[in-house]
Amino acid sequence: MHSTSRRITLDKFSRYTSNELEAICEFNPDMEVELHKHEGGKYLKIRNVLKRPDDLAEFCSKFPCQDRNKSIELGQSSPIKSKAPGFQQPIDDIYFTSLNKQIAKIGIQNNLIKYNLSDIKYRNYTNCCYPGMKAVAENYKPHVDFFSTAANFYLTDVKNTGTSFYKIETEKRSIYTDVDLSRRLDDPDIKAAYDEIISSKSFPPSCLTQEKYDELMLEDDVVEDWPYWKGNNVWERYLYIPAEYNSCLMYRGNIWHTITYDPTVEDVRYSLVSVIR
Repeated sequence: MHSTSRRITLDKFSRYTSNELEAICEFNPDMEVELHKHEGGKYLKIRNVLKRPDDLAEFCSKFPCQDRNKSIELGQSSPIKSKAPGFQQPIDDIYFTSLNKQIAKIGIQNNLIKYNLSDIKYRNYTNCCYPGMKAVAENYKPHVDFFSTAANFYLTDVKNTGTSFYKIETEKRSIYTDVDLSRRLDDPDIKAAYDEIISSKSFPPSCLTQEKYDELMLEDDVVEDWPYWKGNNVWERYLYIPAEYNSCLMYRGNIWHTITYDPTVEDVRYSLVSVIR
């Protein structure tokens, strides 16, 4: 007779057929697609985007992950380099083939994406912010991404949360992207902003050498309470887009932005991100 500790039953597994995966990623035919222009560029806001957002949230929530920030808070090391608040769940894009292609087509149709559909590569992960989470290495401050475009599918209904966009305001010009910053590092007006960016490990791709990156990663990460941050003397918030339930926000990754999350709420903010490269 087999010991029960050596057995596992099928009900312990989460299994989906290919049609079921297609269904949970299906877009609404009556979704509302809006292209908005702002001083730093443009973005797409798509409301009522998914037919079954709750089913997609349930599917994603079952994937295990390491909570990097919690590990660091407890004095543990972590091989994860992402500075994202809360935790992320990397999920293979094979599960989101139809979702990724649908959102990329919308981006191309609205001239937010300049690539041919056949040339695009995808990556998917979730972002989860939760009550009581800590900030690590000032990861509430603006950053830029190492990829072209992000599409953020908001799967929960949470107050006082969204995506904020920032600029560096100088006497001569406004700085909206890492490329703008890297071209003007000799400008004295930019020096204070650059020093702050480096100290908060925002890692703008155009501004850091590999040697400097490796040096910064050796430094200890400061852990503090998560703040409801809206900017400081360096960063000026010029746009805030609320995270509406069952909506998608698509924007270019090289524009300074950050997650805005109110630490006093009692709800989890959960989203699925499609990275378009």
